[in-house]
Amino acid sequence: MWLDGVIKTAVKKDGLDATEKITEMIIKSPHYEQLRVILLNGIILADFNVVDITQLYKNTKLPVIVITNNKVDLTRIKPAVMQKPNWKKRWDAMQKAGEAYPLKLETAAQNKILIQIAGISRQDAEKIVEKTCAKNKIPEALRVANMIAKGFGKVKID
Repeated sequence: MWLDGVIKTAVKKDGLDATEKITEMIIKSPHYEQLRVILLNGIILADFNVVDITQLYKNTKLPVIVITNNKVDLTRIKPAVMQKPNWKKRWDAMQKAGEAYPLKLETAAQNKILIQIAGISRQDAEKIVEKTCAKNKIPEALRVANMIAKGFGKVKID
């Protein structure tokens, strides 16, 4: 889970363990008491291993803000989800994530992103995202986390 101060975990391809693994990673972090919000870059990991952001909020007691670039068309994606085992759990998690709200960032003039939230008001989530974006369209913490993940090389999916 910890590697030279970098927290990481693995989720199963098409699994149902993303919410549980993220919860465990956060709660076991030595920095847990200092955390104030969870930022995610989307809710779908490893094909269709969907993060249930409502459950993640309940498990960690931390608000969750999901950042995406594109609105997911649930009617288009549903047939693909239905091909997966336990598809209803995946589908329920996707629906519980709620509407993806557009957010036009002042810090990135031409960039619009979408946010989904759990355990936080839309207004507070927008303020957090705006304040944590430097000159990019995503919060700096997500940008850095993505760079670190790429540094590990290819992501191994079990």
